[in-house]
This record gives sequence, structure tokens and C-alpha cells, in this order.
Amino acid sequence: LDLLVNQSRLDLDDSDYRQLQIPCLNFELGLYSTPSISDFFSNTGNTLIFNLNDYKMNMGDFSHHLIDVKNNLLMYIEKQDDNIYSFGLTHRIFGEFFFSKQFISLLIDGNSHYLNETIYLDNNYVRFYNYFSLFLGYSRLINDELQLGGKLRLIKGHNSFGIDNENSSILFSEH
Repeated sequence: LDLLVNQSRLDLDDSDYRQLQIPCLNFELGLYSTPSISDFFSNTGNTLIFNLNDYKMNMGDFSHHLIDVKNNLLMYIEKQDDNIYSFGLTHRIFGEFFFSKQFISLLIDGNSHYLNETIYLDNNYVRFYNYFSLFLGYSRLINDELQLGGKLRLIKGHNSFGIDNENSSILFSEH
């Protein structure tokens, strides 16, 4: 159940109406990164540079990254008095990456620093989720400053992909 936050403030209009939206290339992008993206990406002219050494130097013991892309494919809204009814179709892709400093060092510097040493990969994972959802929404104007509502979503076509390295380790030895 999602709480509905109506950004266009449809409640200010006291007339009844119907609105159909079919957005084209309309999406929301959410990013989170530790270390910060500006610590390892730079822009020089028309060139975007990803510096792996800066990435390694700016991370703590772990790095964590999230990407969330939401796309509203169809939305219908109908307002009657103080009530707003809605339904629609959305698409969402969500990805999460979590890497240890040891693993990143292995990828960037190679295995020469880790000869005859076990590298544990327990805390490294990658996850992706992809789905469409149909929603029905209802919202009611309580007073001039408070609007309460919710959405009921039916998730269709949930796909997930992930690599979770529980109890995994690598040992490089000299011969």
C-alpha cells in the first residue's frame, strides 16, 4: 500500500473532471552511491571519465550503489467532489550493488597483492528487480492542508536476478 502524494494538487480545483495521461519517455530516476558518484566520475568537455583508482581510494570497507527507474506508462484520474480516483500501469527497474574493498582491489589491481591469502566474498552481491504493476488509487481531501490516500498494486511479470556470494572465497597461490 503506497501513500498517495498528489504533486499537482488536484484538490484545489472544486470542479469534477477526468484526466488521462499517456506519458512518452517519462520516468523518474533515483540514485544512491557510497562513495559518492562525484568522487570517481568526472566530466571533461564531452567526455565522461570513470576513474577506478579514485573509486577504490574514496570507498570505506564497502561500497553500496542503488539505481531505481520508475516509468508511468498510463494513468487515469477522476475527481468527484473531495475524492480522487485513479488507476494506471507502471514499470520499475531496481538495482543494488554491494562490494567489499578487497573485491574492488582484486578487480583493479589484480591478484598479486593477495598471493597465498584467502579473499572472502561473503559481503558482495548484485541484485536487479524488474516488474510491471497495475494500480488502483483513492485519495480524499480531509481539510485544506491534509489529503489522505492509498494505492493497491497488482505486480505482474516480476523478474529478479542476483548474485549473492554466501560462503564464497578465492585463494591465489604461487607455483
